Amino acid sequence: GEHFIVFNENHDLPGNRPGGERLAALVELPALKLAAATVLLSPYVPMLFMGEEYGEDAPFYFFSDYQDPATTAGLVEGRRQQFATFRFEGEVHDPQEEALFLKSKLCWEQRGEGWHRILLLWYRELIRLRREHPLLADLSKHRMRVDVLGSKGLAVYRYSSGGERHLVCLFNFSAELELYAEIGYAVAVGGQWRKLLSSADLPAAIAAGGTVRLPPQTVAVYELNPLWEPPGLAAGQTTGR
Repeated sequence: GEHFIVFNENHDLPGNRPGGERLAALVELPALKLAAATVLLSPYVPMLFMGEEYGEDAPFYFFSDYQDPATTAGLVEGRRQQFATFRFEGEVHDPQEEALFLKSKLCWEQRGEGWHRILLLWYRELIRLRREHPLLADLSKHRMRVDVLGSKGLAVYRYSSGGERHLVCLFNFSAELELYAEIGYAVAVGGQWRKLLSSADLPAAIAAGGTVRLPPQTVAVYELNPLWEPPGLAAGQTTGR
């Protein structure tokens, strides 16, 4: 887990689209929250692309400042061939144009506005949970189990070495269908699973062996008989976009 880097986007992904679209320009807030949780709750080293944490929606183009004419001569044609290979449609920009660089600059003021601010707070709480909770801070995959939920869901269980602590991360990747997750059926410990984090309004606690209904594009984290106090997160507060 400590050797592999995971991410939702980097400079290549928007940079190699004709319009330079970032993820935030392609999907809505629930999907952005789910994508963030998928990376930050994973047992790998997460990487965030600049502005991803608040949903920067300015494009990020491939731009360049080459000085050698031999290098710049084939840039546009090379991009045209690349887009054709991926069946992209759209204008092929000259990477040498300064305007392309200027359009790719971050709009930092977005961080404090509307859904951008909501997403930034979500990232902060995910990072805090990952850093402070001992089961999520552990990058070893020896004490975890992953169950498939339906066709588009996952339940990722994490355990302490002594078996006294249990945590589950529930993901519904479907944009349309609800999923029902029976949590803790394989854990021979009674008690309650208490919610530490969720991107939708879900029950604060579930009895061991109980079922959680996950709306489309939802993530939730529950801990069994928790010993760790969750941060002060308005977990169920969501705002549509």
